[in-house]
This record gives sequence, structure tokens and C-alpha cells, in this order.
Amino acid sequence: MLNKENTQKRFWEIIQVHYEKECYTDALKDACLYMIQLVQEKSDTENMDGEKLITNVFSETKPKLLINANQTITEKDIQRGFGMILRGIICAIRNPISHKRDVEFTKEEADSILMFLNSYIIPKLDDSKDFGYVENWYEYIFVDGEEDSESYSKTLLDCIPKKEKKDLMIHIIENLEDIEQNKFTFFINELFQSLIKKDQDDLIKLLNKNIINTKSITYLLSFLNHFPKNIWKRLNDLARARIQEKVKKEIKNGQIISCSFNTSENTIGILGIEASSWLSLFSNQEEIYEILFDKLESSDSEAKYAITNFPFHLQLFEKYADRLINGLKSGNKYYHKIVGCEIPFLDSNSKVLQKIKSVYNAFEENDVKC
Repeated sequence: MLNKENTQKRFWEIIQVHYEKECYTDALKDACLYMIQLVQEKSDTENMDGEKLITNVFSETKPKLLINANQTITEKDIQRGFGMILRGIICAIRNPISHKRDVEFTKEEADSILMFLNSYIIPKLDDSKDFGYVENWYEYIFVDGEEDSESYSKTLLDCIPKKEKKDLMIHIIENLEDIEQNKFTFFINELFQSLIKKDQDDLIKLLNKNIINTKSITYLLSFLNHFPKNIWKRLNDLARARIQEKVKKEIKNGQIISCSFNTSENTIGILGIEASSWLSLFSNQEEIYEILFDKLESSDSEAKYAITNFPFHLQLFEKYADRLINGLKSGNKYYHKIVGCEIPFLDSNSKVLQKIKSVYNAFEENDVKC
């Protein structure tokens, strides 16, 4: 006789009501339904049922669940045979019970089948792994250094079980400063976008907390490098303000220094450079551009930092027309360069732009600024 002492706790809870009422056929039906639900949950195939479900999940060519490594001949036989057993249970027990009211199983038959399910089938399903299972996706992707491209990222994402994607994203947010820059942008973006809105909202809360509390410039650098810009409005005010102030400070201190005649240049203010494509989203954008214009009038190392890494686009010209005109009149070569980049677009009806163009054409470089 089955009881809670000789069956798994969850399995007994599923069959207990009907079994104790001696409705053994209904107890079998409950057990079969539990088995199917377990297969669906483990394989993320809630939209399938019955024999079609088992055939799909335990396909010989593309199985969704593995009960062993499925490498040796013996393992492949066991894997294939287990799928056959489940199909047999569906066809010989679940379907007849569900479709015909006159199908009845005796207590002895029910006990044998239920004990087989309890002792063999359910434990195997509990221990089964997703095909392509990786114990720790974070370490697999970010420590082993997978390649990052849009197509590869989508393919990799398809291999990660749905239920593990949020946990992986949590690991990423907690370890952002350790992730190699400019290497996983596609993947992190695709992973975040693949999550449902509720999971995204939970992750945004975690991002807010980490951004507000971090003392690491590298963490903020990695955030700007790896996350899509459409996430900006979803951060809270304090998190946005912290990023903006850190970026402004970095830009203020930013400069490019030549280490020596034959070596590469050393850049101070990397966070500001990484944020350059985000500036249009910042509420302190005007303050930052005032700093950048100040740099054009400062040392060569600061001016080079500003002009090399930040967009002095045409939309800024009317707003900062006085600075541009005064800079050109003073012979500043950096003002001359940024206006020169836009000179083909200065043919407009705007009197301000025409004045800038006129001063540009009359430009003579100031020897002091060279």
C-alpha cells in the first residue's frame, strides 16, 4: 500500500486525496498529469501535451531534456527507452483514463504503476537537464570568453533555458565591472530584451541600487558600454543623477597625454568618452558642453580630448555661436577644425550660421593656440 512514508513528498500530495478515497484510477490520472506538467516545466514546452509533448521533448535528434550525458551507446539507449516508456504511459494509461469513463484500474495495478512512477520516472525527470545544459552560464559565457556578434548572441541565447535567463542577468549586473569591455554588448542587450517586463523591472531596481552605491568608475563604464540606451528613462532619478555627475567630473578632468615620442597616448577621462553617445539623454548636457568648449580654449591635451571624442554637431552651432565666432576670431585651430567638419552644411538661411561661415573663411590661426 502506498503512503506518505514510502513515496516522495510532492508525489504523495498529488495522489493522496483520490488514493485514500480508494479512487485508484483517478489517482493514476493525477500522477500522469503531474508527470506531464513536470516534463513541460523542465523543457519550457507548456504549449504541448500528451504523446506529441513526449515525442518532441525526447526526440532522438534534438532532445530538449536529457536524463544522462547521452554520449555512449548505452546512454543513448537509456535516453531513447525512457522516452518510449513515457509515451507508453501516455498511450496505455493517461489517454484511456481521460477518454473513456469505463476504464478502471485495480488497486494492485494502480499500486504497481504508481510506485514505478514514484521510484523511477519522477526522480529521473527531477534530475533531467536541458539539452546543452551548462552548470553556470555566467562563467561559461564571461569567463571562457565567447565571441560577441548579433547572430552569435541570438544563437547562444536560444540555448539558455528560459527560467535561467533572469538569474544570468542578475549575475551580470552584480559583476559588471569584471566583464570585458566592448565584447558582450550584443549578448547583454539581447538577453535583457528577451525578458518579460516584470523581470526587466526587477533588474532595473537592482541596477538602480548598484549604480547609486558603486564607488567604481569601471562599473559605470561597463553599464554604459553594455546596456541599450532605451534603458535610461527606466532608471530612477538618483541613479541617472549619479551617472551624469560622474561623467561630468570625468570630462572636466579628461585629457590626452602623449607618453613619449614613440609610444601610444594615455587618456584620462575614459568614462566621459564612453558616455559621449549618451549625452543627448543627459539633463546636464548643457553643463557638459560648456566644459568641452572650455577645453578647446585650454591646453592641447584637453582640447584634443574634447575634439577627438565628442560630437560638436551642427545643432550646437546656433546655441554656442558666440563661442564659435570668438574662438575663430582668436585664431583657435580647434574651433576652426570643428566648424570645418560641418562647413558643407552651413549653407542655410540662418544668419547665425552664415556669420560663423564668414568668420571661418576669414580665419587666421593664432600662433599662441598652435
